Amino acid sequence: MSHRKALAVFALFALFCAPAHASEHAACGLQDAKAFYDELNDPSDEATPAYIRGVAEAFIERCAGRPEVVDAHLIAARAATDGREPATAIAHYETAISRRAPLAFRDRLNLAAAYAAAGRAIDATAEKEAAVEDWLQQMERFGAGVWTQETTSQGRIYRFDVVWPDPERRQRAVWLAVPHGPAWPAAVTLGSDRQRSAFYQLRQGPAAGELMHLDFDQCDDQRTLLRTEDALTADAVEPGAELVLKAYLAAPNQMSQDGAFEVCDRASKLLPSLGG
Repeated sequence: MSHRKALAVFALFALFCAPAHASEHAACGLQDAKAFYDELNDPSDEATPAYIRGVAEAFIERCAGRPEVVDAHLIAARAATDGREPATAIAHYETAISRRAPLAFRDRLNLAAAYAAAGRAIDATAEKEAAVEDWLQQMERFGAGVWTQETTSQGRIYRFDVVWPDPERRQRAVWLAVPHGPAWPAAVTLGSDRQRSAFYQLRQGPAAGELMHLDFDQCDDQRTLLRTEDALTADAVEPGAELVLKAYLAAPNQMSQDGAFEVCDRASKLLPSLGG
């Protein structure tokens, strides 16, 4: 048999003997990616965390070479988080990170909680600190104004003064408490927004003014500490905000209790965005 014929026979043999998934990966195209998102947006079954993770993992297996696989890993990680499966959440988050997926603050905090549940307290603390650092950089990048930091034996408290370019918004301040170790942060915010003021004015009548509010957000609770028509300043409410956050630092919400995966459904509120 000539050399050319031998190569042809080998190529034909390789084609027929190659694993089925190899050809599937090669054939996976834009329509497969569209079908994946369609299955998530219009599920054929109840959209439980297990269902969503299954759809994402099936797409990952079927279309490993598609760029949408990075997004599928994040979707699977969030579903595993909702399903209280820390090992699976960690695996998908770490794969997404290795492929340079941008993680939202909520994702980083949930990964930290998964590490804590897996007994990896150092990794949990590091991931929580990475989330806080990302948040601080975002606040500075979007012109959040002057910020200060106070360090205590139990953690740190940051204060940001936000001056909105929108004249219909009042000055807003954010205080963030960051406990030591694998524990959730908490926030106090001062501000006003159109929606809450509109509801207030609907109840109180047209003579009612704009409503200012001071809110406290932690993983397992949200409280309005103060609500008034008075023009509050950050300096005026700072003693109360710091008192609440120092009390929180003394007994913060832990990311894991006895190995349980303590998922925080309000994680996005703990690092409040400028649009919040």
